[in-house]
Amino acid sequence: MIPVPLYDPLDPDVVSSPYAAYDVLRENSPFWHVGMRCWIVMKYDLCIQVLKNSRIYVSDWRLAGIGHDTSSEEALGIQVLDGAAHTRLRSSFTRAMNSTVEMKTIQTSVRALMRSRLQEIPQGTPFDFVTTVGRPVSLEAICNVLGIEVPESDSFAAMAEALIRGMDAGLIPEREEPAKRAKQELNALIAQWSEYRFLPYSNGILQKTLNSAAEYGIPEQQILSTARQFFLAGYSTTVAAAANAIFAIATDRELSESLQQNPALIPATIEELLRLDGPVQGTSRALSADATLGDVPMRRGEIVLCLFGAANRDPEVFPDANHIDITRVGNRHLGFGWGPHACTGALFARDVLKVIVEEVLATGLPRIVGRVSRSPRATLRYPDSLFMSIERS
Repeated sequence: MIPVPLYDPLDPDVVSSPYAAYDVLRENSPFWHVGMRCWIVMKYDLCIQVLKNSRIYVSDWRLAGIGHDTSSEEALGIQVLDGAAHTRLRSSFTRAMNSTVEMKTIQTSVRALMRSRLQEIPQGTPFDFVTTVGRPVSLEAICNVLGIEVPESDSFAAMAEALIRGMDAGLIPEREEPAKRAKQELNALIAQWSEYRFLPYSNGILQKTLNSAAEYGIPEQQILSTARQFFLAGYSTTVAAAANAIFAIATDRELSESLQQNPALIPATIEELLRLDGPVQGTSRALSADATLGDVPMRRGEIVLCLFGAANRDPEVFPDANHIDITRVGNRHLGFGWGPHACTGALFARDVLKVIVEEVLATGLPRIVGRVSRSPRATLRYPDSLFMSIERS
């Protein structure tokens, strides 16, 4: 095995920007990381191979003989299940989302909320984009899509942050207990969702999927578990993607002026920013059988970590990969994953991001004020605080 430089995802320099480390290590991947006890994959084509083959590289680690989840299959959600059960669940949520004509209504409500939030900020006054805009707007949007009541923003943000930090408990063990407590809080909130007849939005995704559960042979608990995952992921990744996008736009005067003058460029810009600095840095799969990836033999029960952030800057796929190119053709980035387990809420996230960027630029030109704060995280990448001001148009 070729020795490789030590990769520490929580090193302060890597937390600040992991991409230089990715560039150094990419050509050595896949490589075995002793500390993280997994294979790390950084090349785009190899990540695609893993993500597309859900028979060998499984999300349900029980199929690899290493699962520790003692829940019955009826209680598992879309992120864990593979095979036919996963397909049924995904199809159910996709049907509900595609038939939800309220998506345009959601965009309208997000736009109204954005304008209200931005108008409350005195001209030239610095504010934290994450707490003032990103979190409350993303929370209300995902709640409206699901058709559930909107919880209090600050307390939910604290709970969500504990769960996000818990994703890195293997690297920072002290994060495990706060994450467990936060999961209990979230489960208590979700237990109320089973009373779907009393949900405030009659056409929300949750109610539609619950109503069709018997017809498609899907246990109700699988739908509730999937809705929980959709809820948390839809919120956290949208907050992160919005903060990353606004940070990039606010630090590039030429780009911000170009987008302000030509808003039609915003969707392509969002795709490029999702590639360049996406919120989810990677995802793990377990091997259900021995396999060879690239020229590296791997054994059943081993873990493979696909680093999207590295694959999205693979120069063999994306020319001039470390720079923004909003005219990039064939931008098939992994910002929302790939294959059977690609993000179910990608369309939702794109719609919300588009409105957020449009409304910030319609208000004026954003400018970063002070240093950007980042907590050490390996899985989800975004600034915890992003103080900025807007030069009003």
